[in-house]
Amino acid sequence: MTKSQKETILTMRRALCSYTQIAEMTGLSVGAIKSYCYRHGLNTESLKSSRGFCKNCGKPILNPSKTRPRKFCSDACKTAWWNFHRYDHKNSSSIKQFKCNVCGKEFADFSSTQRKYCSRTCYQKRGSQND
Repeated sequence: MTKSQKETILTMRRALCSYTQIAEMTGLSVGAIKSYCYRHGLNTESLKSSRGFCKNCGKPILNPSKTRPRKFCSDACKTAWWNFHRYDHKNSSSIKQFKCNVCGKEFADFSSTQRKYCSRTCYQKRGSQND
């Protein structure tokens, strides 16, 4: 692989061109392009995380100037991503077991929460228990 081919790969990957497009342009095999890109951090996942792309749906995000970079394109995407990744924390000690005051079912949540009920249904039933 020549220096000019490496530069072509770099510029085309930063423009999010596919491996096949780069292979056709440089004359190298798709496998060689993929392995070079993975070794040098030019794979799609790392490129999307370093640029302005939504973590949930992958759409490009337009960041206004003088603001911190956004991770999500909308509140709906942010909520969906956090609901799906709620317990994907490195520190598993932050998640504790609780017992529902209504049905007695055990459920997991963050230790900083003061939850007493496992679901909205149990929360709504809480008043009828006192009768």
